Amino acid sequence: MLIEKWKLAVIAVFSLLLVNVFFLGVKPGEFLLSHDELIAINYSDAVRGLYVRSSQDFNVDNTTILTVSIIDRLYYFLGFSLHVDLQTLEKVFYYIKLFISILVPYLGFRKFSQSINKEEKTVVSDYIVWLITLLYAFNTYTTIYWHGNAFQLSLLLCYSFAPLALYYFKVIISEPAPKLTLLLREALIFLAMSFGIYFFAVFLIVLATYYVSNLIINPKIIKSSVINIAKLVALCTPLYAIFLPMFLIIIFGGDTVNATGGETFSNLQGGLLYPLFLWFSWGIYTDWVPRNIFTFNTYYKSFIYILSPLAIYTTIFWGLRKKMSSRNIIHFLLIFLVALTLVKGSQPPFQEIYLSLIKHFPPFRVFRSPDNKFGFGIILALCFLLLYTSKNIRKGIFTGTMLFVVLTQAFLLFSGIAIRGQNTATSSDRIIYIPDDYKELAAYLDTTQTNTGYILPVPPANFGHFILSPT
Repeated sequence: MLIEKWKLAVIAVFSLLLVNVFFLGVKPGEFLLSHDELIAINYSDAVRGLYVRSSQDFNVDNTTILTVSIIDRLYYFLGFSLHVDLQTLEKVFYYIKLFISILVPYLGFRKFSQSINKEEKTVVSDYIVWLITLLYAFNTYTTIYWHGNAFQLSLLLCYSFAPLALYYFKVIISEPAPKLTLLLREALIFLAMSFGIYFFAVFLIVLATYYVSNLIINPKIIKSSVINIAKLVALCTPLYAIFLPMFLIIIFGGDTVNATGGETFSNLQGGLLYPLFLWFSWGIYTDWVPRNIFTFNTYYKSFIYILSPLAIYTTIFWGLRKKMSSRNIIHFLLIFLVALTLVKGSQPPFQEIYLSLIKHFPPFRVFRSPDNKFGFGIILALCFLLLYTSKNIRKGIFTGTMLFVVLTQAFLLFSGIAIRGQNTATSSDRIIYIPDDYKELAAYLDTTQTNTGYILPVPPANFGHFILSPT
C-alpha cells in the first residue's frame, strides 16, 4: 500500500478543518481573491483565460502566465461548465491543494527516511518524517505563496513533488541500471512539476548541485549516471514536445506580458542575513501599500518569530556534532549554500553574475524575484538537513522544536489571516462580493454580440477595472 488509510484520513480531516478556518466570515455569494491569484469569476471569464493572447493586456502574448496557471484555469473552466458556484469551487480547490501539500512531500521524505535506515543502519521513525513534512508544507515560504496567489496548483505541485523527485533522481544516478518503470515515473513527475516553471527552474539547479556533489564524492558513478540521465532525458523529450511551443517564448524572449517584469530584485535588502531569517519576500520587511499584501510584516520582526529560524539552525548544528562527515549531509549543505548565494539577487558580492544573466540570458528572467524563487531551495535543503540530523537529537526535544517552528512560521496561515487579509488604514480583506446589479450587467454583456464590454466601478477603486466578454 502506498500509504495507510488512517494517514490519509488524518490529512483529509486536517485539510478540511483548515479550509473552514480560511473561510470564516465569508458569507454565501462571496469569494476570496488573493493578491496575484489568477481566478475566473464566471464561465466566460474561464473561457477567455484559456487563450494564448490576453485581451486584458492589449492582445499581448500570455504564454508564460498561461503555462504557470493552466491547471487552475482548466479547473475553473470545468467547474463553471458544471454550473458550480464560485465559493464552492474555491473551497474544493483549497482542500485539494492542502491535501496534496501534505501527502506528496510525506511520500518523498518517507522514501529518504527508509534509505537512511538502510544505508546508515539507523532508524528515522515515521513520526519524525511527519514533523519534517509539516515544516515543509507550512512555513514562511509557503505562507508567502498562499497569501500572494493562493499557491497556484502548478507551483504547489512542483514544490510538493520535489522530495520524491529528488529521491528517484538519487536512485537513478546511483544504480548501474535502474528499471524503466522508475525512469518513466520520474519523467512523469518532471512533467507535472514543469508547469510551475519558476519553481522547476530552481529545482533543476538543486538537481545539478546534488549531482555534482555526488560526482565529487563518488567519481566512480560518472559513466553509469550519465547513461541513466540520458535515458531519462530521452523519456522526457516526447512528453515535453506536447507543449514545447509554450516554452519557446520564455526561452527566446518573445512579447509576453511577463518578458521583463518589474525589477523586484533591486528591492532586496539585508544581504545574507534576511534570507537566513527566512524572509523570502521584500514585502515582509517593507511597508507595501496601498496593495493588500503583507499587512502583517511586523510579525516577522517579532521576537517569537526570530526564534523559529534560530531554532532550526541550532537543531541542525546540534545534530551535526556527531556525524559531520555524512555524504548526504554534505550534499544538502552544498544545496543550501548555492541557494543562499542566488537568493540575494543583485546584492553584493556576486551581483554582477546575477545581473548579467538577467540581461543576456532570457530564461533567467524567471528569477527576477530571486528571494521568492530560490527560497524554495533553502527550505528544501533545511528540511533534509533536519531529517538527516534528527537521529542525533532526543526525540522529545526534536518534536517540541519542530512543533514550535511550524506553529510560529505558519501562524498567519493557520489563523486564516494570510488567506483573508486584513482591514487596516491602508488595506482591506480579500472577501469579495459582486452586487446583483453587477451580475445583471455581466449577464447582459455576456449575451451581446459586442467584442468587449467594460465595468468601471463608481466610486473608483484601486485596480478596479473589470473586462467581460463572451470569449
